Amino acid sequence: MSSTLYTLFTKPIAKSQLDEREYRLIKLENGLLAMLIQDAQADITAASLDDLVAVGHLSDPVKNEYSELLKDNGHSNAYTAPANTNYYFRVATSVLPRALMRFSAFFHSPLFAPSCTTREMNAVDSEHSKNQKKLTG
Repeated sequence: MSSTLYTLFTKPIAKSQLDEREYRLIKLENGLLAMLIQDAQADITAASLDDLVAVGHLSDPVKNEYSELLKDNGHSNAYTAPANTNYYFRVATSVLPRALMRFSAFFHSPLFAPSCTTREMNAVDSEHSKNQKKLTG
């Protein structure tokens, strides 16, 4: 097994000249892409990853523990686009390590609890169908 958990893309990322944030694009060893954005002026933190089914994971077996962490410290959401599903969260910087650990575990150690998997698959399929109707008009 490789000791490198991600690959850092080194090509410069195009941004506005007024944008003082720093950007990094990484590819995780499982193929997922993540955009890391650093804003020294921010008092909140956000993360966005491409693809996820948030139905619990092995290191957080208590259903809704992730949601409970975000309840007083931020929020999360997702949307399905024609080519991918994007999941993201915003969280107080003070709880970023805990939130990022739980969020990333959805990808590297998914539990796929039967009680939640069908509901999540139907939700993603429904949103995808809605988007396809918009495209074909």
